[in-house]
Amino acid sequence: MELALKIEKVLAPMSGTSKKDGSQWVKNSFVGVVQPEGQYPKRIVLTVFGEDKWKQWGIVEGGVYQVGFDIDAREYNGRWYNDLSAWKAVRTDAPQTQAQVQQPTPAQAPHQQAQEQKDDIPF
Repeated sequence: MELALKIEKVLAPMSGTSKKDGSQWVKNSFVGVVQPEGQYPKRIVLTVFGEDKWKQWGIVEGGVYQVGFDIDAREYNGRWYNDLSAWKAVRTDAPQTQAQVQQPTPAQAPHQQAQEQKDDIPF
């Protein structure tokens, strides 16, 4: 499933050690806001497993992303919980760089510069 989301909040990362093989794991989560047409905004929390994906995607608060994710449910102590795991995030709003923020002054064309020079010759 894919949705366009605006990132409202990046949550603190969680890490631990796998009981199976003793490997280290890192999980990052973020809150995304979905704006369905004609409805109030809806918020969802998505999880990203793996520090490499998180760094590659560059998720930042305020950014707009096209996010691909899977939905699953898990049972713990007789209660069920939804799990939304992101597998793709592509930023769709281009972040402004310092060069884009500063507006360049338009350069004059060479023929305009020549016309503006005062010429004392009568012909």
